[in-house]
Amino acid sequence: MEMRSVLTRFRVGKARCVRVITGILGALVATATLPAGAANLAGAPPSLKSIAVPEPPDLASYVKDRAAAVRLGKAFFWDMQAGSDGIVACASCHYQAGVDNRSRNTLAPGF
Repeated sequence: MEMRSVLTRFRVGKARCVRVITGILGALVATATLPAGAANLAGAPPSLKSIAVPEPPDLASYVKDRAAAVRLGKAFFWDMQAGSDGIVACASCHYQAGVDNRSRNTLAPGF
């Protein structure tokens, strides 16, 4: 390997490293200088913890132990076998409050 290719490769790696470090430092400075609650000022929706979950009026006729039902639901959400393909858990894509950030339909890619 000649010395010129080694130097060229090093410069590209160094430039990439500088960009990554600059980006990280910029993000840290930006978040450190934001006032508390600035995310809500920017139009971000409130936390889902602040929103009441509607329940059917006859829930007691179907569910005897609500806490156990919640635990079971959470277990299914993280269970890989319960996912659409049997390999990936629902939580893998829908972890952020049910948001699916994929831009392509994986079951029917043409849609």
